[in-house]
Amino acid sequence: MIAMVKQWTRYWMMERIDPATGRCKNHKIDEARTFFLEKFPTLVDQPDILDTDDESIQEKLWELCRASEPSIRAMAALNLRCYISDCVKYACIIITQDYGTNPNLTYPLTCEDLFPYVLDDQGKLLYFILENEPRSLEFVLNEHMQLMVLQEDGTREAMYRPFSFEVLGTFDAYRQPRYSLKNWTILKVKRSKKIDEVLREHGIIRQSFWRLLKITTPKQLQYLEELHHFSVVQIQWDVELLTCLQNIYQEERLRQREAGVRSSSRKYLDPGHPLMKSMFSTWHSSKSSPASVKDLVTELKRIAKFLAQHKANKAGNSELPPLSLDAKPGEFQSRLYEEWIPHSRFPNDLAELERRVIEKLQLRIQERFKPVYQEQFISFLDQAIEYQIIHRFNYLQSSRRNAHKAPQYIPGLRYFYCAGMSLGEIALRMNLKSQPQVSRLLELKNLFTDVEHQLLEQLREFVLDWVRNQGDAEYRQLLAQVEELQLWEDKSGLWIQLLYEQIKQIKDLYQEAQAEIYHPQSHARNSLVAQRIRVFLNNHSSKF
Repeated sequence: MIAMVKQWTRYWMMERIDPATGRCKNHKIDEARTFFLEKFPTLVDQPDILDTDDESIQEKLWELCRASEPSIRAMAALNLRCYISDCVKYACIIITQDYGTNPNLTYPLTCEDLFPYVLDDQGKLLYFILENEPRSLEFVLNEHMQLMVLQEDGTREAMYRPFSFEVLGTFDAYRQPRYSLKNWTILKVKRSKKIDEVLREHGIIRQSFWRLLKITTPKQLQYLEELHHFSVVQIQWDVELLTCLQNIYQEERLRQREAGVRSSSRKYLDPGHPLMKSMFSTWHSSKSSPASVKDLVTELKRIAKFLAQHKANKAGNSELPPLSLDAKPGEFQSRLYEEWIPHSRFPNDLAELERRVIEKLQLRIQERFKPVYQEQFISFLDQAIEYQIIHRFNYLQSSRRNAHKAPQYIPGLRYFYCAGMSLGEIALRMNLKSQPQVSRLLELKNLFTDVEHQLLEQLREFVLDWVRNQGDAEYRQLLAQVEELQLWEDKSGLWIQLLYEQIKQIKDLYQEAQAEIYHPQSHARNSLVAQRIRVFLNNHSSKF
């Protein structure tokens, strides 16, 4: 309980810079504490508070930030700003760990060098003004990008906009897949231009994965992969991918120049970016895989990681790999760092040892881990389905804007999966205006995506736990070699390579379930996901 109380305080304790020392100090804001405990009294009254989810707290505070009463908006935002300040502080610590031992540093890098640029919120209650934008907190700014706030007499005044408002103003609570507010804050800190300037002053220049893919020619990639003994098939595949990407990008840039449009390269390696969709369309017309835009992006990031690995090795970089606030000791680094160059501390001459260790691990996983995992798979799938459906139901109940959908959600799922109705029939039965309204109510694609992500996380946790606790001595010795070489850090490379069959099984489930959504025949909804959703609905018929 003590640990959780410390976690609650993040909503009313503001991390601020002490002008006398330049160090970070924790400042208690009493009015923020009072407001938070009024809105979340169960945190004190209920003994099972250890199960409280930060995400649900932040969702409610985010909704309150859009309340009609300015004072409620301001207080809810102040709670979130306190939380953000804690994340900003640790993001600075992470960056310092990432780059603090870099041999290219012109002089030592400390957290105090970074704090002034992103930890600038003084914790004042600010009565901000919002634009009419339902999906985000779009604050009203003046032409100088200052924050417009209301004074007691109703007049507007421009003032400096703290970094926490930049985080809140760009956070999308409805984004799919979702970033947590913590991860979004860390991402904003890492991508801050001011942080880049500080690092540049210290002699560190960061390059994104996207830039590596732009500046590397296909011939250079071929040479490097031959140098690292890639297979002929793999080399040909990667060279064709890079060639296709650069051709599509050049066409895109020509169109943008003609139209006078500027675009941010940081968003290119995103499955939702038009460039990735265009490349997938071009590529998929002649190739059988990757099977989706998301898989295509994963392949491109794999190539970029290889290029970054080679670049780091060539420079003799001795930095430790990035850490994640969400990660526990021994876990993979967070997804949000995948667009930045990972740093290696082992030289090129270990490549052959790495290859042998990976091959042995792969053989062991297929021989011994696979049967154990398959026995647990249905249980994992049921857990993921139950959690995501209940999470969606609870979110609707607690959402001021969508609370009216909560009583319709579970019946809608029953009509679709148990009664076999089409979306149009469900609309008539539930007195909804159209089929799209049913789609927005059920959000089946988002449900399948969230289930897929949870299954992948369960797979990762299960294999690590099994290796450490149930694998034989030889297996544990192999794992020790992998951890020593830090191969587990390559999440999209080694992770997919070792557990390819298991990951493919999960992705196939997702595609099969999604293909059933608009199928006109009810009996076609017999995918494994559909079957387990029916089991869940039947087992919880009295609860909803």
